[in-house]
Amino acid sequence: MNTIENTSNTSNTSNTPDYDKIYEVNKDIEAENTMQLIDLNGSKINFQTDVIVTTEDPSKKVLLSIVNQDELDNGEFNFEPTEEGKYARRVTFNEGIKRNHFLCVKKHPSDPDEKVNCKVIIQMKEVPVKRNVRTPEKPHREPPPSHPQRRQSSDQKDVRDVRDVRDVRDVRDARGDRDDIKRKLEELRQNKLYQTMKEREDYEDDSKKSIRNDRLVRDVRDVRDVRDVRDVRDVRDVRERETNSYYKIAIFCLVMFCLIMAFKVIKK
Repeated sequence: MNTIENTSNTSNTSNTPDYDKIYEVNKDIEAENTMQLIDLNGSKINFQTDVIVTTEDPSKKVLLSIVNQDELDNGEFNFEPTEEGKYARRVTFNEGIKRNHFLCVKKHPSDPDEKVNCKVIIQMKEVPVKRNVRTPEKPHREPPPSHPQRRQSSDQKDVRDVRDVRDVRDVRDARGDRDDIKRKLEELRQNKLYQTMKEREDYEDDSKKSIRNDRLVRDVRDVRDVRDVRDVRDVRDVRERETNSYYKIAIFCLVMFCLIMAFKVIKK
């Protein structure tokens, strides 16, 4: 872990703090995989610090986090990436106790480069101690004011513009998400209606098929009954024909017998 000390002269020769005096530090650093620390308040106890970080290449991303000494010792980091190569935060601490604050900087793991060039601007001033201080609290972090006490630099204006653009994008994203949800609900309704209609059609098709099958079964039964009747008639006809043939043969034999007997009687 590399530490970059605040090299500005933050000491005050007089015992009374000069609340109007602003200390400024400009640093050019190279963000690496190893985390670097930049001191934000030096020897000051009650302070207000504005931090602005810009990358040389806006397409590159750097992870940054502001922590106090206790959070640093406990490893409590909340890293935030730069947006379009910019990062801006304000730290205010007026609890009346000495507690150092640091800016943690490291390269984003998705960046293929080994190092990312960054410019760090730190503006710090002393502030009065907060009255009725009971228990130390974590510093309140807020964006830089819209009307600072000193003339805003070009970097600070760019950061404010970036934040306005981010707010507009958030609103557009929220509207887009709402439209997506409505569209998905409408698709679900359409799919449900389609499924219901398809189920009805399938039910009607099944009913029609069932009726058609019943008709076919009935037709088959009728055909079978007709065939059975025809078979019975054919058997009866055959039997009648056979019976008639037998009668004819018997009559013929009887006639022949009578003729033979008559011939014998005549011969005697």
